[in-house]
Amino acid sequence: MSALPQSPDVAAPLARVPMHLAHLPAVLAIEQAVYPFPWTHGNFVDSLVAGHAAQVLRAADGTLAAYSVAMRGVQEVHR
Repeated sequence: MSALPQSPDVAAPLARVPMHLAHLPAVLAIEQAVYPFPWTHGNFVDSLVAGHAAQVLRAADGTLAAYSVAMRGVQEVHR
């Protein structure tokens, strides 16, 4: 899972919801900020189309706080 740094005074409740195509601009912004070799838009689209378990964590104001894509394998899950 990846997350944007948040100041400790942020106490807004977070909601975990399924990832949709509309989330991808915010997901990609995080991905590109934290990984030296980030996934592309196409990688995320392919994961969603393949039915991988993908979720985002949203703040009450709609800001994306984190995301997760889990790919199931035989007796394992890659995140």
